[in-house]
Amino acid sequence: MIILESPGINVTMLPERGGKITSLLDTVRGREWLESPEGPLSGPADGSTEYDAGDMCGWDEMMPTISPCDYPGTSVQLPDHGELWSKSWEVTSRTPTSVSTSVQGNALKYRFDRTLSLESRSLHIEYCVATDSDDELRLLWAAHPLFAVSPGTRVILDPSEFDSSSHDISVADELSIGSSVKFFARLLKATSTARVLDTDGAFLALRWNRADAPYAGLWLDNTEYSRHPVVAIEPTNSPFDSLGEAVEGDLAWTVSKDAPQRWSIDVELG
Repeated sequence: MIILESPGINVTMLPERGGKITSLLDTVRGREWLESPEGPLSGPADGSTEYDAGDMCGWDEMMPTISPCDYPGTSVQLPDHGELWSKSWEVTSRTPTSVSTSVQGNALKYRFDRTLSLESRSLHIEYCVATDSDDELRLLWAAHPLFAVSPGTRVILDPSEFDSSSHDISVADELSIGSSVKFFARLLKATSTARVLDTDGAFLALRWNRADAPYAGLWLDNTEYSRHPVVAIEPTNSPFDSLGEAVEGDLAWTVSKDAPQRWSIDVELG
């Protein structure tokens, strides 16, 4: 377990559990923004099971697909919600306010690097995916943070920043118990911000660049799969959960030996 601390924010991460961020705590308000584990987590998750049957909590990274599928043009099977969440990650560097980790793909030959860095009440995440293969890789990525919500908590997308079927929704108030829904929103500005807002004014703002990830997946679950109401705001390079569909629509990343993919996300608490 790795704990990072900075004024106003604490982050806990488990490298051995797929690099899962298990806590994103606003220490000013005492607000835990991530859905907490049901019990202690240890070691890699079982990648042979479906993701939804595992620990529905925290922040995971999805690559090279979300929906299970074959790698396009081959019989190579890609597992449910990708493979990063079920692997142990290597810590490559660490300070009191930052940690860098790395993990190798299984089915495909790539290396996924992520650095978490804290500043006052904010988290900056730097990513890089690279390959030393002579062949180009097509990849789908999505962040998968499960944010804990309560009655009145709203997910807000500015209509000037997102092309979406909904710009203001409250999970616990507008979805019936035992139901969930997912939709995608396309970023309209070079940099866009999705917000989760509590009734007392506490907020989490997730900000990223359209050039890095031009879509946001929004999955809202009122206990159909999760133990409590949650919302996943998922910056992603594709409006499809299947890598196969993303490749068909020419919306998957192309990564080669000479062209790694780099991107970042900022999380602000207030």
